[in-house]
Amino acid sequence: MLRSRDPPTFGELDTAFDRAVRRVVPDGAEVTVLFSGGVDSTLVACAAGRYTAPRLITVGVSGSGDLRDAESTAGMLALPWSGTTVDLAEVQGVLRRTGLTGEAEPRRSVLVALALALDVPSPGPRLVGQGADELFGGYAHFRGLNEPEAERRRTSDWRKLVEVDWPATIDLARAAGVRLVAPFLDAAVSELALAQRLPFIDGSEPTKPLLRAWAKHRGIPESVADRPKRAIQYGSGIAALVRAATRA
Repeated sequence: MLRSRDPPTFGELDTAFDRAVRRVVPDGAEVTVLFSGGVDSTLVACAAGRYTAPRLITVGVSGSGDLRDAESTAGMLALPWSGTTVDLAEVQGVLRRTGLTGEAEPRRSVLVALALALDVPSPGPRLVGQGADELFGGYAHFRGLNEPEAERRRTSDWRKLVEVDWPATIDLARAAGVRLVAPFLDAAVSELALAQRLPFIDGSEPTKPLLRAWAKHRGIPESVADRPKRAIQYGSGIAALVRAATRA
């Protein structure tokens, strides 16, 4: 792992991230971003928007925070967006089709949410923001950790993502006939991100402050860069439907 730098600079990260997106988004190409309206997917959407007009898609229960935030953020970015509402019957169908019923939470709900998004007809490869939380300390369990503790936790989270969670996501995409791309998982991007120290986060601060600072550097509106964001299964409301489906 690279040695960390303090204070961080964002130039190399800009270059690596843009190259990772550029490889799958040539000028004018059709491409879709699985979009929640949070800082992670907004960074992906804006990077893709340098080369084309990506279609942003969001799935969630009617009235969910993700649908609301995604529509608002897409409007700020002036990028085409569509929201798809999902219900209990659709969640039950995904659980039957994918065999995810026996998975433990929260992994089960995360995969169901991704499977529902992959079911939405949309052109080109689909870009996702997976990896940002693991690289930049986006989970609540990073609050209150000192630097060695935070680094151990990040290493554990990152290993789980690349060895377990991302392969499972790719399996879902292959079954749906979809090419899925995660720019944060690009080798150059992840190496640079992992080289940075994770700032201490107290109980009142938003997580992944370094990522939020980088987003502002890249021109993401502050209201989006600083927005608290629930995990996909909760922000979309899909976790509640999964619980209902598995109780039935």
